Amino acid sequence: MKVAVSLLSVLILIGFGLVACGDDGDTGPDAEPTPADAPATATSSPEPTATIPPAPTPVATAEPTATTMATGTPETAIRIPETPVGEQLTWFIEVLNSPSPVGADEYAERFTAEFTDAVPLVQFVAITAQTAAANAPFALTGFAEPPTFSRALAQLQGTTGEEFLVAISVEETSPYRINGLQIIPAEGMDMTPDQFASWDDFDTTLAELASQVSFLASEVDAGGTLQPIHSLNENERLGIGSAFKLYILGELARQVESGNITWDDELGVREEWKSLPSGVMQNLPEGVTVSLQEYARQMISISDNTATDHLLFHLGRENVEAFQSEMGHSEPSVNVPMMSTRELFVLKLVFNADQRAEYLAATAAERRAMLDGAIAETPVTIDDAMTWSSPIDIQSLEWFASVSELSQAMVTLRDMSQRPGLEPVADILSVNPGIEFDPEVWTYVGYKGGSEPGVLNLTWVLERADGRWFTVSVTLNDPDSLIDEMAALRAVSGVVLLLEQTR
Repeated sequence: MKVAVSLLSVLILIGFGLVACGDDGDTGPDAEPTPADAPATATSSPEPTATIPPAPTPVATAEPTATTMATGTPETAIRIPETPVGEQLTWFIEVLNSPSPVGADEYAERFTAEFTDAVPLVQFVAITAQTAAANAPFALTGFAEPPTFSRALAQLQGTTGEEFLVAISVEETSPYRINGLQIIPAEGMDMTPDQFASWDDFDTTLAELASQVSFLASEVDAGGTLQPIHSLNENERLGIGSAFKLYILGELARQVESGNITWDDELGVREEWKSLPSGVMQNLPEGVTVSLQEYARQMISISDNTATDHLLFHLGRENVEAFQSEMGHSEPSVNVPMMSTRELFVLKLVFNADQRAEYLAATAAERRAMLDGAIAETPVTIDDAMTWSSPIDIQSLEWFASVSELSQAMVTLRDMSQRPGLEPVADILSVNPGIEFDPEVWTYVGYKGGSEPGVLNLTWVLERADGRWFTVSVTLNDPDSLIDEMAALRAVSGVVLLLEQTR
């Protein structure tokens, strides 16, 4: 049965950001577009999604009321729900179709401060004008997915016939300002799964995507052991981006099981532990308390970097490092000391090549001292990330694991989630499935990915309707160029079709 790829899920992965319609589309799961020549997006990071809100629980509304767009006849016009995101979507389409630019007061009223900081008014006006110049007026032709209370993925068609996707999200509470917005040509979001006649065909496709590739699809036997179905360089350790957050989730569950902490424990937001996006928790005021379970949910579902760093430091950096081996990492020293996301930002976006070389040449103890000293004291801002559009030291300054080790980490988390008191682990992993799986075939989907320029990882643990469990993990690294993540997602979607046929 064909895999239906969720475009909204893909946008959750690659990030909501206002981009020019001419963006080249080189974006990554959990990463915001990083065009080198087009107007800059909000940020670029290991999973930079500067304007993405928390992944919401869809709001169920029985027969929601709706308003009709001005375009089209009453019989053919698409109806927009009378929800906060619907109201803001209507406004944005009117902006695209209006000859008058948005004013400063209106811009501040419609968008969150975080969005306007990342995308100044002059950039917003330039992008909307550029998009409208060749295509306005736009007509709403439908929705790629049913809109929720706070998110929508609308389909527009310009006067030239070109189709566009508008991904828009708003705050969960009043005044429901826009905190995520992206408009791109629909063809750039082609997520039709690749069709492979054999695993060799898949290998050929994968090899064209990056200079270093690794892959493992396996079945998990009754004893929890991985039985490879197909593999390619499966033991080669590559940069994995935010997939390292799986190890933090594992240590969190271990400490919950030991009785040291509980899922409901409240942890206050600390200014010194805030990071750059992806995520939204960096916007919370210092001192606001959030449960450990919610930190974990944000860390995995939208790869929230601030949530990640809070958990890493609260649980203890050394504890997370040690638990890697319990989750199947056979050489955990490659991630010692385990950098926080903020520390990686400082090293890659603020430090120069000589400073990075000094860090890499240091012993583990010396690195710890640098992390706690000079690196902790060095500020890093979204402005520092604006020009990050090419790989930076991905072969030496990263979090590292093989696809075999990441697959085993997923199985370890699955096993932990089946023990009393650790059930939230399964829920946390399944909030954002990455791509949409056929629910008639796949009864459980746990996912985490990671990316930055030149790095992409996608890792799943899956239960099929017949009760059999599988893992899929792919890592692409290229130290010299960006990775076509859309092509990678199409390829992995094709792999899922192969797994459906595994007997």
